[in-house]
Amino acid sequence: ESALGTPIPYWDSTIDYEMEDPVESILWTARYFGNGYGMVRTGPFANFDTPLGKLFRNIGSDGALYNKPGVNMLLSKFRLQQISEPMADMQASVEGQHNSVHIWVDGVMNNLESSPHDPVFFCHHAFVDFIWELFRKQQITRGIDPATDTFEQPANVTFQNINEVSVGLRGYYNNDGYSDKIANMVKYDPQPHCPTCAGSQDLYCDEKRVCVSRRRDPREFAGQPEEAMDMAMNNGMMNNEMMNNGK
Repeated sequence: ESALGTPIPYWDSTIDYEMEDPVESILWTARYFGNGYGMVRTGPFANFDTPLGKLFRNIGSDGALYNKPGVNMLLSKFRLQQISEPMADMQASVEGQHNSVHIWVDGVMNNLESSPHDPVFFCHHAFVDFIWELFRKQQITRGIDPATDTFEQPANVTFQNINEVSVGLRGYYNNDGYSDKIANMVKYDPQPHCPTCAGSQDLYCDEKRVCVSRRRDPREFAGQPEEAMDMAMNNGMMNNEMMNNGK
C-alpha cells in the first residue's frame, strides 16, 4: 500500500457471516467481487487469467467465514504464541481462522500456490492484518512490547525463523512485522457499527443490532457451481481441497 500509494480495502467477512445465507451477499455481484460460482464473468475481476486458467470460485462449498466470536477469541489472548501455529489452540489460531476463509471462497483461492491470483486474496489478508493490529494494540495497553513477544519454534517445525529475511519483501526481516516499523505505514478504518454501518448503502442493522450485508439481487448473474467443480477437476484439484499450509 505504501509503495503504490493505494489503499487495500479489507473484507470484514464477519459481516457476511451474520447473514442467513452468506453466499447471497451483495459482495458477490458485479458491484464488488463479481459472481461467486464458476468462472468469474462479472465485476472488475471478470475474465482474469491465473495459473489455473480463468479465475473461478465456488463460494460457501466448505470452510467458514470469520465470525465475531472467533475474532473475539483471538483478541482475548495477549501473547503471540497463544494465537500462532503450532502453539495455539485450534479455536484461537489466527492461521486456522484465516485458512477457513480461503476454503470458503474455494476455486483459485483454495489453491496454495495460485490463491493470490484472486484479488479477493488481498482484501481477505488486509482483514487479517487489521486483526493483527488490533492484537498488537491490546498488547501495548497491557504493557507488552509486540516487538519482543516472540518465541522459539519447536525443533520439529520448519516455519520461518523470526530473524530470517522476509520472503518477497526486500530489505525487511520477519521480526519487522512485530514492530511499529510496519504498523505505522498503514491506518485502518474501524469496523462498521450500528446504527450508521459506516454510512454504506449496502449494509444495514439487523435485529441483533449488528451490521449485515444486503442480499444480492436474485436477478443478477451468480455463476454456476457445476462449472467451478469442472474447472477444479481439470486442474487436478479435488473440490473443497483442504489447505495443509497457510498462505
